[in-house]
Amino acid sequence: MSKDMKTEDEVLEFWKENKIFDKLRKKNKGKKKWSFLDGPITANNPMGVHHAWGRTYKDLFQRFKAMQGYDQRFQNGFDCQGLWVEREEEKDLGLKDKRDIEKFGILNFVNACKKRVEKFSKIQTEQSIRLGQWMDCEGMGSEQMKRDWQRFDFAVETQETFDKVEEAIGKFFLQHTKAELLQGVLTTRIMLRPLSTMRDVLEDPQLRATGFWEEVGHAELGEAITYPGAFVKVSETPVGVRLRAPLIGEHNAPVYEGELGLTRQELLVLMQGKVV
Repeated sequence: MSKDMKTEDEVLEFWKENKIFDKLRKKNKGKKKWSFLDGPITANNPMGVHHAWGRTYKDLFQRFKAMQGYDQRFQNGFDCQGLWVEREEEKDLGLKDKRDIEKFGILNFVNACKKRVEKFSKIQTEQSIRLGQWMDCEGMGSEQMKRDWQRFDFAVETQETFDKVEEAIGKFFLQHTKAELLQGVLTTRIMLRPLSTMRDVLEDPQLRATGFWEEVGHAELGEAITYPGAFVKVSETPVGVRLRAPLIGEHNAPVYEGELGLTRQELLVLMQGKVV
């Protein structure tokens, strides 16, 4: 074991034995709250380097706010559904397409995906702890997920049940504005993220205050178009939008001829056939 790894193990053990994280939460409990909503990792495989990088940044923000005395949830978790879990499980099971899933059995496939999430949520929790991330791990392990899934097993519920739930949720959302819902989830500490329309984003006061949007001239249209500006502001080497976005097909010739090696005549044939 390298000296660095030995030091890391000693620090982790010190935190655990002396309940440092618990003491921090107790010290800040009841003070002004600061809420951090984690964009969770999909629990379909072990963490990658890019996941560790992201979690390190998130941990820095939470630690900094903890040093300022804010009371936090330290609630991180996993994305437990969707395409990425399904695709990895299809690979492991040797399923090539949706017909293979039907032959394997929909319920069997759903249960296989659940087991995958149970397995890798536990692994990712252990990896996050090893990374040094401070978080409330209770409820993040596979045992909690098993209990939840036993209570709410979507794989065996009827469409009638789904319709009733959807109707009730729909009525609730229709009775509240987006701003009210956002304030509600922040108050009750429920993880829910509002969807924004393009108008919401364009009129967002925070983005406007930071000068995020830039007007770029568009000669073909004879007017200026609003574009997202630089993702960062630096004093010595300013970053900004200098050119409009390319028109559809504007760079066909350089790509098809220069990159793919087609002749001009071959490209004209494709264009005449409306292939490109």
